[in-house]
Amino acid sequence: MTSAALYLDNAATSFPKPASVTDAVCEYMTQVGASSGRAYYQGAVEAGNTLFEVREKLASLCGVSNPMRAVFSASATDALNTAILGCIEPGDHVITTSFEHNSTIRPLMALKQRGDIELSIVEADEQFELSEASLRACVQSNTKALVFNWASNVFGTCAPLSMLARFAKHQGLISICDASQAMGVVPLDMATLGLDLVAFPAHKGLLGPMGLGVLMINDSFDIKRLKPLTFGGTGSRSDDICQPDFLPDKYESGTHNMPAIAGLNAALDALSEYGIERVYAHKRALTEAFYLGAKSIARLQTYVDWEQIQTGTISFNLAGVSCSELGLVLAERYRIQTRVGLHCSPLAHRSMGTFPEGAVRISFGIYTTPACVERLIAALKEVADE
Repeated sequence: MTSAALYLDNAATSFPKPASVTDAVCEYMTQVGASSGRAYYQGAVEAGNTLFEVREKLASLCGVSNPMRAVFSASATDALNTAILGCIEPGDHVITTSFEHNSTIRPLMALKQRGDIELSIVEADEQFELSEASLRACVQSNTKALVFNWASNVFGTCAPLSMLARFAKHQGLISICDASQAMGVVPLDMATLGLDLVAFPAHKGLLGPMGLGVLMINDSFDIKRLKPLTFGGTGSRSDDICQPDFLPDKYESGTHNMPAIAGLNAALDALSEYGIERVYAHKRALTEAFYLGAKSIARLQTYVDWEQIQTGTISFNLAGVSCSELGLVLAERYRIQTRVGLHCSPLAHRSMGTFPEGAVRISFGIYTTPACVERLIAALKEVADE
């Protein structure tokens, strides 16, 4: 009897989704179908209500009091581009880290290659630790922003969020945080931390659909410092040919992805019922189980201590087998679905010594069980013994 496929790629997108999420998307597409903010008939009103309801839930999740500071985008990448390109101007200097995803480092490098900005990349150690002294050494008179990845999508480790937020605030820098891997797994309170801009997608830890991202703006952040990147219809002030200057319309031109927003609405309810603390504990327990079970595999190489892994994401290699070959064997022979390569994070792999080959990445979700971990370990032992 063929085993069912085992999905271990939740860092890419959580799967399967809660049934309520797929039901909500389908119901919106078949029963509502309207855009928000364009009319007074029932479907349009319902769309507007759903839009506001999701903003409220996201604001509460992030420790922001004004729900209009939850700005929707096409993806976390889109939200990060809005934050980075909207805040940083020619002549500015920016500090970032060596564990960035391409969603942050590529827009920064584009600005640098144009000659618009100066860029300092602070090296983190193998446990994703960053020293405040190394950050302070990079500060210049024209330093504008600190851009950083909260949780590594390759190694599952978290940056020292409190220290980074405090450092940026004390230096008068705009803090731009990529929370793609941590949101929905690790609690966040932007007000307490003093983070300015936080970007994340719907489809990872929040358990929602693809094609939707969020830029969360702290209540204290002056939106005059953030230029919009897109312009167009917003359903508001249609008599004015200039872009609205108020939230969230300033950054939300065009039609909202309402089916995805409806799905996210259901996903946030499911996550609230499950509990972020429970998600965190579940992924930590699975991570420990993998490390304990796999330590007898002599050829298996991991890169950080399991205690450092916060998000249930683990990268490894098997000596003598390329990561691509190992991923293919796991998929075809054992029906275990992983991800291989550099995972859009070449700087992280350079820091960890896994560039240019990369690694096999597994990432646990809320539906991953201890039996799933045992199945993976058994498969790796078989491959290692060949």
